[in-house]
Amino acid sequence: RYSTHGKSCELVDKIMDRIRQRVERRAPPPSTKPNKKKRGFTAPAKQSLSLEWAMFTRLRPGPDNATRSDLPYWAPHLDKSNVISWDHSGVLYLTTKGEHFEGGEFAFLDQDEDVLVEPRQGRLVTFTSGPENLHQVRKVTSGTRYNLALFFGNPVKVL
Repeated sequence: RYSTHGKSCELVDKIMDRIRQRVERRAPPPSTKPNKKKRGFTAPAKQSLSLEWAMFTRLRPGPDNATRSDLPYWAPHLDKSNVISWDHSGVLYLTTKGEHFEGGEFAFLDQDEDVLVEPRQGRLVTFTSGPENLHQVRKVTSGTRYNLALFFGNPVKVL
């Protein structure tokens, strides 16, 4: 259980910091482009990212699914189009497809072929938030899918 006092809050802070450090290790410097074939980054960076937003999500089948603005969660989107300062995104899965729910795959949408990531408890997926990573979550067909979504920005921007 998360609370704003005591060890529960400290645990959440430690988890968030470890995820931020992992994203920093994999984040490209501003001049490096993501490697779409490997679905990751091409070079390590020496930059400090700040966690700008984090949210727990619960996805279930049916009409009461979580939505963002006017779009359902399964709509293709770019995270950076939600908030321009989001440079890197992450998803930490808290449940496993086939054990806790069905459907709910994370899909990177490419012109030639979509790349699916099967949710597995403890799996962390990180990626840049811009147009190179158009994505969606496929509809959950049964059970409940839980994850932690994280969005990072570089606090020092060059104008």
